[in-house]
Amino acid sequence: MHRLLLMFCFSTLQFVSQVTAEDGQCIWYDTCGWDQDYGPDGGNEVHFLNCHYTGPAKPASDEQVELIKELCPHMYTEGEDLNLCCSIRQLKDLQLNFGTPKTLIEELCPTCWYNFRKNFCDMTCSDQQNKFVRTDHIVEGPGFDNGYENYTGQNVQMVKDVTYFVTEQFASDLFDSCKDVQFPAVSDTIMYMLCGSWGSEYCTPRRWFDFLGSVDNGYAPFTINYEFDTDDDISITDFEYHSPEVISCQDTAPGYSTGCGCANCPAACSGSGVPEFNREDDKPFYDFKLGGLDGLSVIMGLVFSVGSVLFIGFSIVCVPSVIPVTTKPKIGPKARTNLVNDAIEKFFTWWGKFAARHPVLVLVISLTIAFGLCCGVVKLKITTDPIELWASPTSRSRVEKDFFDTEFRPFYRTSLVIIKANENPSAGIEKFNFTDAYGKEYEFGAMFNKKFLKEALKLQQKIENITFQYEETEGNETVEHTYDLTRICNSPLSPLNTNCNINNAWAYWHDDESLLDKEFKPSSDSVGRNLTYLDHFLDCVKNPSMVSQQDTHTDLGDGNGGIGCLAKWGGPVNPYYVLGGFIPEGTTFPESPDYAKSQAIVMQIIINNFDPHSEKEEDVKGLERAMAWEEKFVEFMKDWVENEMPEYIDVAFTSERSVEDELDRETYGDVATIAVSYIIMFIYITLSLGQYGKFSLSGFMIESKITLGLFGVMIVLLSVFASIGIFAVAGVPATLIIFEIIPFLVLAVGVDNIFILVQTYQRDKKRPTETDEEQVGRVVGEVAPSMLLSSLTESTCFFLGALSGMPAVRAFAMYAGMALLIDFLMQVTSFVALMSLDMARQRNNKFDILCCIRGSKKDSEPVEGVLYRVFKHLYAPALLSKWVRPAIMILFFGAACSSIAVVPRIGIGLDQELSMPEDSFVLKFFVYMKEYLSVGPPVYFVLNNTAGHLDLTDPSVQNLLCLGLGGCQENSLAGQVNSWRLQPNQSYIATAPMNWLDDYVTWVKTESDNNLQCCRYYNNTKMFCPPEIEDGCVGCLDDSAYDNHDFRPDSEEFSETISLFLEQNPGEFCPKAGHGAFADAVKLTQLESATANLNESLKYNVASSNMMAFHTILRTSEDYYTALKRARELTDSITEMINANRTEEEKVNVFPYSIFYVFYEQYLTMWKDTLISVGISLVTIFVVTFLLMGFDLRSATIILFVIILILINLGALMYWWNITLNAVSLVNLVMAVGISVEFCSHITRYFATHSHQDRIENARNSVIKMGSSVLSGITLTKFGGILVLAFAKSKIFTVFYFRMYLGIVLIGAAHGLIFLPVLLSYIGPKRGGQQVVEPM
Repeated sequence: MHRLLLMFCFSTLQFVSQVTAEDGQCIWYDTCGWDQDYGPDGGNEVHFLNCHYTGPAKPASDEQVELIKELCPHMYTEGEDLNLCCSIRQLKDLQLNFGTPKTLIEELCPTCWYNFRKNFCDMTCSDQQNKFVRTDHIVEGPGFDNGYENYTGQNVQMVKDVTYFVTEQFASDLFDSCKDVQFPAVSDTIMYMLCGSWGSEYCTPRRWFDFLGSVDNGYAPFTINYEFDTDDDISITDFEYHSPEVISCQDTAPGYSTGCGCANCPAACSGSGVPEFNREDDKPFYDFKLGGLDGLSVIMGLVFSVGSVLFIGFSIVCVPSVIPVTTKPKIGPKARTNLVNDAIEKFFTWWGKFAARHPVLVLVISLTIAFGLCCGVVKLKITTDPIELWASPTSRSRVEKDFFDTEFRPFYRTSLVIIKANENPSAGIEKFNFTDAYGKEYEFGAMFNKKFLKEALKLQQKIENITFQYEETEGNETVEHTYDLTRICNSPLSPLNTNCNINNAWAYWHDDESLLDKEFKPSSDSVGRNLTYLDHFLDCVKNPSMVSQQDTHTDLGDGNGGIGCLAKWGGPVNPYYVLGGFIPEGTTFPESPDYAKSQAIVMQIIINNFDPHSEKEEDVKGLERAMAWEEKFVEFMKDWVENEMPEYIDVAFTSERSVEDELDRETYGDVATIAVSYIIMFIYITLSLGQYGKFSLSGFMIESKITLGLFGVMIVLLSVFASIGIFAVAGVPATLIIFEIIPFLVLAVGVDNIFILVQTYQRDKKRPTETDEEQVGRVVGEVAPSMLLSSLTESTCFFLGALSGMPAVRAFAMYAGMALLIDFLMQVTSFVALMSLDMARQRNNKFDILCCIRGSKKDSEPVEGVLYRVFKHLYAPALLSKWVRPAIMILFFGAACSSIAVVPRIGIGLDQELSMPEDSFVLKFFVYMKEYLSVGPPVYFVLNNTAGHLDLTDPSVQNLLCLGLGGCQENSLAGQVNSWRLQPNQSYIATAPMNWLDDYVTWVKTESDNNLQCCRYYNNTKMFCPPEIEDGCVGCLDDSAYDNHDFRPDSEEFSETISLFLEQNPGEFCPKAGHGAFADAVKLTQLESATANLNESLKYNVASSNMMAFHTILRTSEDYYTALKRARELTDSITEMINANRTEEEKVNVFPYSIFYVFYEQYLTMWKDTLISVGISLVTIFVVTFLLMGFDLRSATIILFVIILILINLGALMYWWNITLNAVSLVNLVMAVGISVEFCSHITRYFATHSHQDRIENARNSVIKMGSSVLSGITLTKFGGILVLAFAKSKIFTVFYFRMYLGIVLIGAAHGLIFLPVLLSYIGPKRGGQQVVEPM
């Protein structure tokens, strides 16, 4: 590839000697022999020398004039005589070797090409040659036949070395006109190849010229020493500094219709494609200042201050010490009738009596139905795929991912190993200083010690030798095969090069340890030492695409040049792919990275991927093979780390399947922790349900409720499994989050109801005329409506939450809603039945569990529980005292204001390391990835043209997509991507796009050595002829096309040649061939008119296509979702440009795709999704509460208000405790809404349905009657279980479950048991109740 780019620069510099700089003199004329220092043939006919000639320039023949007009048009003036210092042979060589660079440069930037030729044309043919070119060394040797003149048998004088005098200005202007010309296939500029080891990043005018003139580059026929000056004055040796006019790249050169486009010449840009990132628009609403302080905090501080003052004033002036509930207390069993409450109460009273009279029947029927529903579990399907969990099938990112996977191919599977050097002086692994061949000082990191590098190579070789077994079907038999990495790896240049695509720093030495140890003699004695592997490394990081012929420092002596830098698989490996730790901490990617400071090697093993949803046998088997190898890879790495890893090496590794595998292991790994958590809650429930009087064994056994408590817990689990069974039969896949969260949720709700039901019965006094069944019915009629209120509210809340588009949230909501509903039904059926049996046991003084043993009568006398007595005699009076009440209001008001100030600042996202267990190898990899990965993920800009609305054979349509071709629009697809990458810190785009269209048009017109085209047919056919075949083939295009800068293939030529472009591998003679870079980027559709003629290639049109670029380095969740947001902004702009002036039916879509988008899209709308989900839950709670409380607007509003306060305070906890907002915390917030109902509804309903002399007294009785049950039923039950979660191995458990659950319980309890009673004492329903309650 590079040989042709350079040979035209050197093989045509035909020099003749000169002694003095006389006017009109030559220093050479014609080519007449080989440089014998490189052998009889001049080193594979590279080092030919020019005839020494010091006479005047010779008149040009007609043939020479025509060649000059084609090759060096600036030297020809119509009507003037033309004298030249170059022969026809020299001009023919110039024409031949201009072929490839002409196609590479001229098509993209004709002005650069025009300027570029001046340098070599003037030096080769100018009739004033001796003024600026000096002969330094003349040799004698045998002549040869050059095809035009025969010097065979003659001893001729030839020029071996020259000095070329040019001005600094000329070199700089020429460099500036060419330095930005793009090379789309590598997302870099043409200097990537034309500046030798310096590459595009380190290339300067002098370095460029010096490289072009160095014989060490492997192509220059002789040495050209450039001497520069800052102006065009005469040198001290009386030579002029040559300074021809250089046309600016944006201007049109003679003979062309346009100058260089924007992508190849920034000066030509109008600015229309440059994005404007207004950071003010990106600021959130709360990000403002007032008086130099945080604005939102100041506002909430003022709200709190003013609100507190107003409240205190209101309390003093307007609120009496006693607030009567009614002006005239009602007398009788019913103070006020509410049809809804009355109907509900009558129903549950009847049902309680029925269940108490027929407990066995109710138990058998309810349990039979529940166990029957559980049988559906056998059809349960569990989803562990993160994409299936968190990305809705209808979400934009999911739809776009599926399109990309189907139209092109799924993104590669990648296994990564980060190999870090631990400094160890005793092992020789430490930093060291080094001076390169140019005298620059470097401090190399410890990883550059040969011992470390060789160990890293051994590890790679062992990985390549990993084998796995896979069963293949052969005929009617199943045969087990043993495969290695070569069976499943990606080989971009296959079949010509079948090496696996492994990116590693060792690529610069072709994975060959012997090359690391070689030393090479420098071309200059000034270096003072041999060149080593470190010199080669420095060359390769500057120009990773350097081929062996370009490598000027490592001549292997085999006639093929040096080592070069290309990997074994045939492509360049950029240093930021494979090196880590060179970016200074706390900074972005530096403009001039010091790769010598690298601390780690990043080894990337690229494996072919397949669509997991495909039913094609090749896809299914391909994916199975890849996953089988990855499993063996992980096993090998774990063993290597454990048994073989040297002490001076540390590694982190992962495979494509590792995250999903570790998520599975994490769930099962914390089963013990979850089990202990539930066991603690179970033990507490079974013990605390009892009402113990005297501390005796007999009394304990009679009064205990172990059987009832265990049955209550069993009902919870039965409800969960019944819910799972229902949805398993319905085909709704479950997620692991269901098993982790729903039992906790149902326990919170169900146990609270159990405590209220049992404790209300225990405290109730049987009326004189009541039977036992009637007492149970009355208690159930009193308590069940409150249970219905909480359960139905929460179930409806969760069922509506299933409207969420996020699969995990939707599944959780459906399963949770059904589990809560079933749990309530089981409580009012089987639990009520068992409770009636248990109460009969207790009345008969029989022991719990051992029900055949009877105790004494005195042991069964009930007493008030300790917690109840605390609430009655201490807590309630203190809470509702004169000065505590306003203090509580102000305190909670302050908490709400301070919470509102920080809630909008809750972070969004889920850092990957939080999802892994503490002992996971993937967790270590995530940590290393943030520290050592130095490249962002690739992003594909996809043009969806499946309907064929864009005819890509049309040049006007091509101009909407291309980058640097003549006529490309500045705001084209590739043009806009290129403009955005100029602002990487804001656009998150780091590189120019890999543009297949530019390379295709360039390739189809490329002429290589000996006028052989890259695109050729066999004679008299339309079948493709490979470029290595020299005879019997013709170009795909008419001869006139190769000399026409504005030429584009017509529709017929495009359809015939596009597939050939995608099938041909790039090489030395056809570097623009598209197989390696674009084979998977262009989706072709065969034309119906194409024939099956064996003498013709098939014809195709381009349907969909993509252009790849790279994101900047992304480290945090915010980086990832902001990069997605920016990419969509970019493609929206591109889509608008392409669809301008098109009808709706003709419009196409452009979208960005990267492998991480499907995971991070949710964060773009996380606040919106959260507010919608929570909002639906809150509205549901309000409506259901309003209806079930007999259209009591005030009570429903109070419940809603308290729940909102709980959520606000929970949000503040998330901010202060670093709990980010994501799908997991969203599920927890929805659950928090449900649990919060339990903290509020029972106390509020009791207040609303019971009448006392005033609000304070009513609030006191409400908190005494219901508060102790709420505290014991929810708060204390969960507290012990939650504490155990703090010891879970998984960060996701400790952060999102332990912290949030603890917050839900504590904040909910504080609002339900402290704030709510005080609030009710101020603004509770004016007419406090329907029932007159007996004095307590």
